[in-house]
Amino acid sequence: MLTRTVLGILALAIAGILAASCGGGGGSAEGASIGSGWDVSCALDDSGGIHCWGDTGYGLTNIPQGKFTQISVGALHACAITDVGRLACWGDGVDPADVLRGEFSQVAAGTDQTCAITGLGNVECWGNSGTDAWQVPAWQFKQISVGERHACGIRESGSVSCWGVNRHGEGAPPDGKFKDISVGVDHSCAIAEDGQLWCWGDNDDGQTVTPAGRFQSISSGARHSCAIGTNGQVQCWGENADGQAVDPGGRFREIASGYEHTCGIDSGGDVRCWGSNNYGQLDVPVLVSAEPQSQEDTQRLTVREYARLCGGAWTDLLDRALESDTPDEARPLLRQVAESMESVEAPDVLDELHDLNLDLVDDLLDLVEDESAVERFFRLTEIAFNYEDRLEQVSADLPSSVYDTLYNFDCIE
Repeated sequence: MLTRTVLGILALAIAGILAASCGGGGGSAEGASIGSGWDVSCALDDSGGIHCWGDTGYGLTNIPQGKFTQISVGALHACAITDVGRLACWGDGVDPADVLRGEFSQVAAGTDQTCAITGLGNVECWGNSGTDAWQVPAWQFKQISVGERHACGIRESGSVSCWGVNRHGEGAPPDGKFKDISVGVDHSCAIAEDGQLWCWGDNDDGQTVTPAGRFQSISSGARHSCAIGTNGQVQCWGENADGQAVDPGGRFREIASGYEHTCGIDSGGDVRCWGSNNYGQLDVPVLVSAEPQSQEDTQRLTVREYARLCGGAWTDLLDRALESDTPDEARPLLRQVAESMESVEAPDVLDELHDLNLDLVDDLLDLVEDESAVERFFRLTEIAFNYEDRLEQVSADLPSSVYDTLYNFDCIE
């Protein structure tokens, strides 16, 4: 059957244009340069050095030296990954002998336990999970988040799996494919591939009542969460006794929710914090400065997001074509796709991409008319499936003016 192969070919061409013109990028958690714990936050400066502020007792001042690419802050400890993929951890209860050796792509610090993703995608954990239910799945993951007594991760397939306790449903994720995830004390949140927010678990403080819209990254604190929308603006929800769930205004590149405070890196590279300041959580040191973005602010756009932005009516038709069992079923749907795409009046910034999509649809129509070509087409299925699993990792930083144009322009009249 034609399942997903057409989309794989379309996305491959889109990825080529975006990567060639704007450069690629990684997932938000894998390259996180700021993290917040109970009453402390840490961030990486533009040279990869670590700075922490707030309640820096419990050994959190024993900051390792070196160049780091990702950081995660737990309750009273923190971990970071060096530029060569090695782990470093410090703070309360950290025994250097317990820290894993090897090469890692992401680390996630929880209350008393920490997990990391190896170079092969496997998850390894250490510390005190506080529960006999802590059985790490054997699957491969591309992102993980660790809370108080549970953890969740996005598998290579895009689905979410959780482990640990499940007292309030925090360990029972929804079905579907997701691109970002973060867990709190008794709740969990994730962003689906279409940018919609999903939260599950305890809702005593409104932790699972999510705002509408499309989002690109999420961070859950103890009983609140904040997410960055596709326009770069932050929305927060859940417990707000100390102002930790107040929307800060402005555009942000990263967000990190703590126990009763939240910090983020804005589009200019400055660290801003809000919420409780009883331990100096809002007193960001001058040395903390992420690398400013050049000239105009930029926003991250994944291949899938682009396809949805200007897909309009033809995306549903294409989905139906992909589910066809035979070329005869797919042909009329693909013809409708072509007609729908031809009605699009794309903004100038998308001319090149739009013209290429039209050419691709014409090529596909020619393809399904050729029976011998269809046989060759079927043999591409395995390649397309493998490529599909990588689509969420392909992204580009677009100027904010272009990005806003995409989200405000109605591609289908």
